Amino acid sequence: MSFHNPLWLSLLLTLPALLVAAVVVALRFGRKWDAFLAPRLRARLLRRASAVPRWFALCFLAGSGAALIIALARPVGEGGAESETAKARDIIIALDISRSMRVGDVSPDRLAHAKIIAHDMIEALPGDRFGLIGFAGHAYQYAPLTVDHAAVRETIDQLDETWATRGGSNLADAIRIAISTLRDSGNRNAALMILSDGEENTGDSAAMISEAERAGIYIFAVCIGTEEGGRVPHPDYPGGYITDRGGEPVISRAEPEVLRKLTTATGGRFAKAGSGFDATALIQSAVRDLDAFEVEGRERTIVVEFFQWFTVPAMLFLFASIVAATRWRAFGAHPAAPPPAAPPRPTPALRD
Repeated sequence: MSFHNPLWLSLLLTLPALLVAAVVVALRFGRKWDAFLAPRLRARLLRRASAVPRWFALCFLAGSGAALIIALARPVGEGGAESETAKARDIIIALDISRSMRVGDVSPDRLAHAKIIAHDMIEALPGDRFGLIGFAGHAYQYAPLTVDHAAVRETIDQLDETWATRGGSNLADAIRIAISTLRDSGNRNAALMILSDGEENTGDSAAMISEAERAGIYIFAVCIGTEEGGRVPHPDYPGGYITDRGGEPVISRAEPEVLRKLTTATGGRFAKAGSGFDATALIQSAVRDLDAFEVEGRERTIVVEFFQWFTVPAMLFLFASIVAATRWRAFGAHPAAPPPAAPPRPTPALRD
């Protein structure tokens, strides 16, 4: 058992002091009349009631106060744990964080545009499990499959090109990690969403496509960028843009072919992010045919409140204290008072 408001329990320390004070006061005031009466007259003139009911009343009052203090501290206990279940799908987002994703040929830039699409996808599928992979020269899984969408969104917001330990765009590595993760999840039908400009794919593209096809996962890809492309920003270069050895600006252009082949081989969907692009509609149509399955969500501890176990005894003790402290008189007619004695007759005055 634990307490929500344990500071209230400190009031329990005052109860012994109050009991001692009550005893001292009772003994002190109980002897006041003794100072006014002679010892031989006390038994006749003082009618002392039994002190036992008063002591019972004091004990009941102390018990009521203790129970009420414990109730105010809100005692709680654990009633076990239960898993929240939901109908969900497994979807992994593979986000390209290479330097070329900072090109501004789409507003505000490719990476920011990809993050907006990722947020739209999570919002459109509130009951699904999501994971996150970021890839550049290497791929890393930054968020496992989870129903905690807030954590995935936070990781997406923080992820950028500075997290990449190596330049390039190793999409094959990201696909291998996604396939391994989805296989371990035990879900037969799962999806991988790739958000990339498709440029500078390293690795064997044919082997990557064949592996994705054998894995039986659906791949949805969105190519972000334009064919005209744009200059690649970099703070370490003069003017803030990457240049080649001859000083000419490096232009990054979207290359959708590899992404298109991946989606075709796996029966997925492909789209290019541009004006009028509706990511939500693409996502909803892409996952419409995926089988829903039941997954265990986060465990929730069942909290049981026990304050009522102490509130009711506090009321009963208080009532018992009032009853014990009440001086009860016998019901019925009081004996009639004796009639007053006749006044004595006046005697005649003596005459001189």
